[in-house]
Amino acid sequence: MQAGMGFGVNRGEWMVKKLIVAAASTIGIIFSSTLVMAGNESPDKISANSVENGCDLIFSKELHPLPNDPLSAPPYDVAAQWICRDGQDISFDKYAINGSSPTVATVLFWRRRYIVVLVKWTTNSSAADYVGDYYEVFVYRHQQVNGAASIAKDDAVTKLFSPGWDGYAKSGEKITYPYKDAASIRKLLKANNVR
Repeated sequence: MQAGMGFGVNRGEWMVKKLIVAAASTIGIIFSSTLVMAGNESPDKISANSVENGCDLIFSKELHPLPNDPLSAPPYDVAAQWICRDGQDISFDKYAINGSSPTVATVLFWRRRYIVVLVKWTTNSSAADYVGDYYEVFVYRHQQVNGAASIAKDDAVTKLFSPGWDGYAKSGEKITYPYKDAASIRKLLKANNVR
């Protein structure tokens, strides 16, 4: 009889543990879904170890509060900065408000010397000619100049990527921007033999 009771207690403990694991899994799914939905924000910090060990790209918002609208989220520019543990600190670009606040959509490193930043501006206005996202690709070259790190925009490579819309024209025509992800950007860099 005791053996039967012992089995029942162990089975009860097992059920409680199973319920706790199920609850924890459910909570994990709920929170991970929330994080996925928050993916439209620019990243704050991206490791740039593949270009130079100990360095990061920092993207920070520069707010422009509206004086007569304290309740709305203020529009902002996004400043791009290169910071390393050895003291390097280079502000190399700023993505300005262009109808809406910019979002850094993708960052990739190419051939250990190029930094490629895909920026988008979302437009959702019936007064605009387009509704959707306006994309622009910016390419920078990381190099050493007189022993110091330098990051400069590479206009020749940047010109490979014309800016453009992804969404709909006022007429209802669907428009697709061809370079809105890392894979399509890499493909064009490779096709143009960017080294």
